[in-house]
Order: sequence, then structure tokens, then C-alpha cells
Amino acid sequence: MDDLWRLPPSSPLLPTYLHTLLLSPTADQLPYTDIKTYPDITYHTYKPLGVSFCFTPTPANDLVLTSIDVYNPTRDGIARFPGPLPHGLTLNMCAADVVGALGEPERKGGGGSTRCWVEYVARGLHVNFEGTNWDDARMGISSVTVFEAGATG
Repeated sequence: MDDLWRLPPSSPLLPTYLHTLLLSPTADQLPYTDIKTYPDITYHTYKPLGVSFCFTPTPANDLVLTSIDVYNPTRDGIARFPGPLPHGLTLNMCAADVVGALGEPERKGGGGSTRCWVEYVARGLHVNFEGTNWDDARMGISSVTVFEAGATG
């Protein structure tokens, strides 16, 4: 994923990357893209691949890729991301596994009525968990945001 940062939505490297995620090696057509644009970000979501590209505008108002969201299955029809994750993470891990593999996070939040999350800025990872109780070390991963290491996710 590291070679994708700061690419525009029109870059041919993005569909090349998406083709590596297709489950059928003979599939030649990418799934439909759900595009949502907001004032500060544009999402290109590929629900059957469990991935969303997040583009933000530069000072010159050009869109560039600044993060990639990958998902475990969700209620709104997003499939499980089939590709590899950085730093040895897998979507099968739980909170204890993530902290065991990566150490204590630089930032963490959630709990109570908000889902728990951890962030490793130096590694370019933000991990969202399924649970809201930090005492539940077995809560699974709901999604992972990968971003350029050292940037904010």
C-alpha cells in the first residue's frame, strides 16, 4: 500500500492494486465504485472488496490518496477485505493480539457508548474494534485505516 500514497483518483496504479484483491484470478472487471464526496474528503468504496480509498484535497485543490480503510464484513453490505495488512496484522485478530503484536498504541479512545480504537501514527495504522469495553481484550477488529506513516489518520 505504501506506493499508493498521494496518488490522484485517476492513477492507473489504483485499479492495478484493486485487481490484486479480486478473488477470481480470471476476473477482469472491478466492482462498482460507490463515490461519496464531502467538503474535506472523497471516498471511493469498493464494497465487494471491503476497501475504501480516502482522497483529500491539496492546497491546489487536487485530490490525493491519504488513507485506505479496510473492513471486516458490515451490515451495510461491505465484504471482508481479502488482502494482506501491514505490520503482520490480520482481520482475525482481537484487541489483545493487536497490542501484543504492535505494543502499546500512541493513542487510543472509545469505551462507554463509543467503539474502542487504537492508533499507531509512526506505523500509519488506526484500528477500530467491535466492542465498547476496554476490559474485553477479545473484542475483534471491525476496520483498519492505513495511512502514510507519521501522518495523522
